[in-house]
Amino acid sequence: MTNYLPEFGLCDSTADVIIERGKYWDDKTTFFAYKITSGYDPKHYMSFDVNRGPESSGWTLFSSPGTFAVKAGKKTPQDSNGIFMVAEGGNVAITAMNGDIRLKARNIHIDASLNVRNTREGIVNIKGEQKVSVHAPTVEVEAKKLLRVVSSGNFSLDVKNVTELFSGMSKGFCNSSSENRLTTRTSSIKNLIGL
Repeated sequence: MTNYLPEFGLCDSTADVIIERGKYWDDKTTFFAYKITSGYDPKHYMSFDVNRGPESSGWTLFSSPGTFAVKAGKKTPQDSNGIFMVAEGGNVAITAMNGDIRLKARNIHIDASLNVRNTREGIVNIKGEQKVSVHAPTVEVEAKKLLRVVSSGNFSLDVKNVTELFSGMSKGFCNSSSENRLTTRTSSIKNLIGL
């Protein structure tokens, strides 16, 4: 075994690549066991960090100033996993700082039912700053307990063909700024449903 001091470590280099073992990062607190850096760009590297924070021992860090591409699965059977990623602890965070995130496949499945322990888990949240669009020949929504549609603005239902509503019991309420408008709207609803 080679003896060395962590503040110096071991370094092998050529014009194309720099290989370092057992050194500190510039912050003098984070220690890496192994790091390989491109000789053409110091921001293009891979490192095996030892102590990047109290809860992140054993980091593997990739830094790519250009495109980072992963290609696999050419010999993988069709219904098997060509790329398999598992986080045994913690979250999986994917962020595009100045671009889009695109998922494209034969089928896309989103399942929030793994290891659900309480009512605060097993939730799928979709948030759009401007609009959420769903386009398909058939769109189905099935709720086992409650289906709620809430709008703080207007509500528009535009059906070009037949509209069918089936319910064991229906209740309708129309709140208006004046009693006359409420009466008129209630009468219109009764005429519409044949009362």
